Amino acid sequence: MKSYATQADIDIYGNKGVSHYKVVQYFKEPNLIRIETIVPSFLKGKILVYDGKRYTIYHPIIEQRYFLENLKDDDVFIFLGVIDKRIF
Repeated sequence: MKSYATQADIDIYGNKGVSHYKVVQYFKEPNLIRIETIVPSFLKGKILVYDGKRYTIYHPIIEQRYFLENLKDDDVFIFLGVIDKRIF
């Protein structure tokens, strides 16, 4: 698979209850990823982009960008729903 786009509904269960998220995910080989939050409304428009070297996170409420370097091999935990190539 060289690329895909999907809308994902994500439920996160924690000690304070369940949080519901809706995101649009885009992936293009080899490692370009963009995830945009649609729901909840207070996160609507939050965008996370991974270019293979670093993460860029844009938060519309505070109108700021954050940059993070690679997180070792823990990337699979950042991108819920992104298919891990190691499966193949």
